[in-house]
Amino acid sequence: MKTTLSLTAQQTGDMIAKHVIALYQSNLTSQANVMNLEFVSIQKDVLTVKRFAEEIYTSPERYSQLTPIQLKKEGLGYYWEKPLSPETSNVGTNSSVQLTPDLLDRLARSKYLEPLFRQSLLANQNLVAMYYILPDNAWRIYPAINLKEEVDKKYFLPSIPITSYPFYTKALPTDNPRGDTIWTDPYHDVTHRDWMVTVSAPVFSKDHKVLGVVGADVTIENLVNNVLNTRFHLSNAYAFLMNKDGRIIAVQKEGAKDVNNLPLSQIVNDKGKEKVTDLGDHRVLLSAFIPATQWYLGYVIPRNEMISPIYDQTNQDILESGKRIINQLTVMSFFLVLLCVAITFVVWNRLMRPMRKLIAAFSEVSAGRLNIEMPENEIVEFNKVSQSFNRMSQQINHLVQVLDQRLQEKEILQQELLSLNRQLEFLVNKRTEELSKANETLLLKNRQLEEMENSRVLMLANISHDLKTPLTLISGYIDAICDGVIEKDQVSDYLEKIRHRVKSLNRLVRDLYELSLLETKNKALHYQNIKIGCFLDQVKEKWHVTHGDLLHAQAVCVFDHVSGAERDADISLDVEYMHRAIDNLIENAKKYGDKDKPILVNMYLKDRFLHLAVCDEGPGIDEEHLPYIFERSYRADKSRNSKIPGNGLGLAIVKEIVEAHQGKVWVESKINKGTIFTIRLPINTS
Repeated sequence: MKTTLSLTAQQTGDMIAKHVIALYQSNLTSQANVMNLEFVSIQKDVLTVKRFAEEIYTSPERYSQLTPIQLKKEGLGYYWEKPLSPETSNVGTNSSVQLTPDLLDRLARSKYLEPLFRQSLLANQNLVAMYYILPDNAWRIYPAINLKEEVDKKYFLPSIPITSYPFYTKALPTDNPRGDTIWTDPYHDVTHRDWMVTVSAPVFSKDHKVLGVVGADVTIENLVNNVLNTRFHLSNAYAFLMNKDGRIIAVQKEGAKDVNNLPLSQIVNDKGKEKVTDLGDHRVLLSAFIPATQWYLGYVIPRNEMISPIYDQTNQDILESGKRIINQLTVMSFFLVLLCVAITFVVWNRLMRPMRKLIAAFSEVSAGRLNIEMPENEIVEFNKVSQSFNRMSQQINHLVQVLDQRLQEKEILQQELLSLNRQLEFLVNKRTEELSKANETLLLKNRQLEEMENSRVLMLANISHDLKTPLTLISGYIDAICDGVIEKDQVSDYLEKIRHRVKSLNRLVRDLYELSLLETKNKALHYQNIKIGCFLDQVKEKWHVTHGDLLHAQAVCVFDHVSGAERDADISLDVEYMHRAIDNLIENAKKYGDKDKPILVNMYLKDRFLHLAVCDEGPGIDEEHLPYIFERSYRADKSRNSKIPGNGLGLAIVKEIVEAHQGKVWVESKINKGTIFTIRLPINTS
């Protein structure tokens, strides 16, 4: 009987141990998967920066040249860029670098990588730095570091060859022929950040030449917190993290001395498979693979401590009950030896019936049916055994239910991990889309810069022509006068022509200078609050003609439609410049309007805005020219020999003046019917 009870207890303990080990293995695998997701996220960020860097350096024509960097040379021979703020990147070199225009250009272009560096560090809390290293021992790093302070505190050696460190060499084709991301082993950093690991990837040119290496640093402290913070309820259990070569990266203090005695080579030889190893000293070794870094996460669990409370209690109850039964049987046999023949059958049946039930119950438990309950028995000792059995059965049943619940929780956790993975894929796709949009925006800005450059070249060509023609005429007139070709009585006429050409040149230079000041915001306008009625009276007094003068060609008729309390409203203006804008529109109407028709100026209020419309009945402007009419040196008549005088700057000046007043100017025109230029200015809301 004692042997049967002991065997059953042993089988029950083995079954419980298997369930608990499976639960620990599941938890270990889940933790390894979470760490792998973090590593994969960092790898994707590095690949994103790598691809963008290859785009910048292999297609430089798509990206405008940034402001040249300003490097400071220190006494020990190294160069560095003083950071504008901690939220920016900066560049540096070691003391062996020779600064060339090509190197400075490549360092300046690396500034385009800064937004991606910043986004990656915000998205991954484990990251402490991202950088781009050039083969010339020069680099850009985010967040910026104070290189002088690092050198002064003996962290960074100015002569150190950065490109000889594993975070650079491991990414090169010799160790990384596929050009993927690659993780280093833990190493001591060249700055104050102490021990860390790095994931890096090479940047190639179109002919597969190495242009540099993109890297992301993760400190060992951030990396191993997940391992060192693992808590076990068992006294001798511990967790550890090792690399693909079997070298320990981190281990809890409980296993600091023991971990080197483990058969770690068996884990490495299984090449990433989950493994449960019996260590032979009542302990098991569990391991899980982290694919991104090819590292291993492991647990060492004492097997006996998992089931010893239940197993010891059961053995104790069995031994105590057995002792009582043996003692009672001995006493009974002494007194009943003479009656044994008569009552043997009765006694045998009375004793063996509950014993058979107990053995049958243990057999049921061994078969896995744990809801067996022994009934009450008239024999006190058997009754206690039955009660002990019932307690054992209930405890085992409860433990199995707990294990089942843990397995269900594991399945729920796996579902949550799958959901998190889908969310991560969504975020990665979203970020990729955002980067694509940002790239499109950069391309659009580049095209706009090219258009501005073309406009500048065209403007210089037009201005050169406008300057060349009067200067040529002036030079010809002066030569003719000096050579005596011109009769003395005609000299004054030619001097008047020269004076007229000089005034034209002065007007062109003045317009160019004024337009440049307005466009660069270097011209400070002098705003003042003036009554609308007062300002309109000034315009009317300056340009309006009497009724009799309307019969003359190109007379200016000013119509003031603002009356009553509206005339007392205030408007903020630089009166001189606003008159200049109106004068330019009226002069423009005189140049291009019908010489026999008057020019109309309508002034009115609409929707809390003052409107001034200058109308002429000229030939009109083709619709294709309207979007460009306010550009510098643009004339609807493309011929620079147009009979109509002008330099094409008047309307551009009007646009800059009006926009400086937070206003708007636009043009409406119909062929053979005329043109209307309208200025809209906001009035003071108070």
